[in-house]
Amino acid sequence: METLRISVASPAAVSGLVAGADDESAGILLVAFGTTTDAGGLAYGNIEKRVRAAFPGLPVFWAFTSGMVRKKLEQRGEAVHSPTEALERMQAEGIQRVLVQSLHVVAGQEFHKLVREVRRARHQFKFSALSCGRPLLFARADLEDCLAAVIAAHPREAGEALLLMAHGNDHGHGDLAYLATDLTLRALAGPAFLAGVEGGVSFVEAAKNLWDQGCRRVLLAPFMIVAGEHARNDLAGQNPDSWKSRLEKQGVACRVKLSGLGEIDAVADIFVRHLRAAAS
Repeated sequence: METLRISVASPAAVSGLVAGADDESAGILLVAFGTTTDAGGLAYGNIEKRVRAAFPGLPVFWAFTSGMVRKKLEQRGEAVHSPTEALERMQAEGIQRVLVQSLHVVAGQEFHKLVREVRRARHQFKFSALSCGRPLLFARADLEDCLAAVIAAHPREAGEALLLMAHGNDHGHGDLAYLATDLTLRALAGPAFLAGVEGGVSFVEAAKNLWDQGCRRVLLAPFMIVAGEHARNDLAGQNPDSWKSRLEKQGVACRVKLSGLGEIDAVADIFVRHLRAAAS
């Protein structure tokens, strides 16, 4: 499954987008989980920059799948659309051919929620073409390319291990995707581990592996599109429950790099690749 084809009247209807044709009837909708932190500007801004470079002249719209995030932003006077609201706006502006690109890490709960919204939109709106690009880690090549980029973006000092914090996922294939990421990371750059705030790939196991392998120095970094609340509090916070505090209590010296996956050009370009696949 290379792309999620929701509804396309004709394959040729969106194929022109690959060349970046300047067409007022076509547009791109980038859909993320969302964030309330300023770090989103760095990660999301970089992704949008790479998308605009690949598809010059096409309008780019945004939506967040998290209702909680949208509500908090609305209370601050910063309105962000849901995917359905964004599609409604695109239709009102005369856009007929839409490429929706998921900015989720894995095909977990939030991605499938997006898929359901886009499928409902097929019946609610009258777009001539509507396609949805896959999330960041969907195929083996995605995983290998993403980890190569992450490893290059996080150079380590001598004797230093790497521990990445993912959001994690308790729902089906998402948890398996994070397990595959952890195992591949170990093979490519050991001692290096990934664990999740949620899901079966646990911090407790990762911390034990670090200790058992004699790692007493570790670089901590988020494996999330945005280095948001989880990264700043659960990973690197001064509270006693943060990963940094718990590791330091065990005698492990911690260095922290707070940057999101979206800030890495080679990672953002995986989303661009998925957009091209959705348009083919």
